[in-house]
Amino acid sequence: MTKSLIIISVLLMSSCSDRERTNPLDPVNPETRGAPVGLKIQSNRDSMKLSWEIMEVNDYTYTEIYKGSSKTDLTYWTTVSANISSINDSGLIYDTPYAYAVKGITRFSESKLSDPVMFIPGPVNIWVSDRHNWNLWKIGYDGSHQLFQEALIAPSAIEYDSSRQRLWVAKSLEQQIISFENDTQSYSFSLPGIPVDIALDSENQILYVIMQNVNQVKGYDYSGNEVLSVAMDDPFSVSSKIAWDRLSKSVWTTSPSLDRVYRLSISSSGNKVTVYPSIENPGPIRADPTTGKIWIGTGTGIARINKNGDFEIFMEDYFITDISLHPDTGDCYYTGYSLIHGEWSSGYLPYAQPEFIQEILGDEFDFLYKILVVPGTEAPGVLVQQYSTKKLLRFTGSGIQIGEMEGFSTGLDFVLE
Repeated sequence: MTKSLIIISVLLMSSCSDRERTNPLDPVNPETRGAPVGLKIQSNRDSMKLSWEIMEVNDYTYTEIYKGSSKTDLTYWTTVSANISSINDSGLIYDTPYAYAVKGITRFSESKLSDPVMFIPGPVNIWVSDRHNWNLWKIGYDGSHQLFQEALIAPSAIEYDSSRQRLWVAKSLEQQIISFENDTQSYSFSLPGIPVDIALDSENQILYVIMQNVNQVKGYDYSGNEVLSVAMDDPFSVSSKIAWDRLSKSVWTTSPSLDRVYRLSISSSGNKVTVYPSIENPGPIRADPTTGKIWIGTGTGIARINKNGDFEIFMEDYFITDISLHPDTGDCYYTGYSLIHGEWSSGYLPYAQPEFIQEILGDEFDFLYKILVVPGTEAPGVLVQQYSTKKLLRFTGSGIQIGEMEGFSTGLDFVLE
């Protein structure tokens, strides 16, 4: 009899212990640690949506939301009823950090405060295409929060028409161009080859396309009608790039294998092709929106072609992996690798004095393959891709990290919304 009572007591103790650990308010609960979980922020410029998982406990009464400027500076903000699992906040100040946390309140008890989440609002969002992981993303200004995601087969390049709020995506394997409006696919048309890059003339609503193993630059209107086809000397490769220069009304393309850059001048009186030879391994190419000069990332520095056709080379000891131009100042931002010192670097060349290089990131961040300058209310920051960690890293202009996201491969393209 005594032995039976001992066994029953042990079973009861074990059962009670199991029940306690499934209680979300229990600090030793392995899933909740006694606090609400699943906090997420979805931001869009000066507004955000905070969501969380409702705690499944009896007599759950309401949820308290806390807000502050940092994770250690949180004060009570507001309360929502027990059945609500999200709240919106708007009128937020750009480039200002915000932190949020929640607490569950029952009739007789309360939870611990949740782990806080943070974000920094800003005037733009960022589109990212991932050719090898087959995804299209839209992320927030601080590079930390996903706003939109859709699986797409091999998106090779993207462009955004801000005046019409329309995103264009080139899909290489399916040989298509598709467009998105309000985050919804709205239109598509087929191409005669594999698109490797696209450039947008938003004023005339023309999309310029270069295709792999095709020696033509083609232009299409927004309905998918071909409006331009110009033969070039050589077919384009998977590494070729294209840019539209709205000031000189020219399409610029690169041929890395032949060390050449081409300018296709568009005119009603006739199109003209100009070849710029001996630019070693030309890669990413960008048109300066303020002066019409052309910047090119190469295997031996950053080249700048001036209006008269002369070109200069900066950072000649660097292999440049990517460049991005500030849309207002024309400053050229870069990621690259020093061939002399064996170190990675990211920074920018001021437009007026490009010989005075301003470094933002040093060799502590290696394998930086892509960059996008992100303008804000303060000094512009950058979004970079770090291949070694499969991450996107977001920094202020002074090199302070404010965000990151993981799970990205190579073959990325960035564009501001």
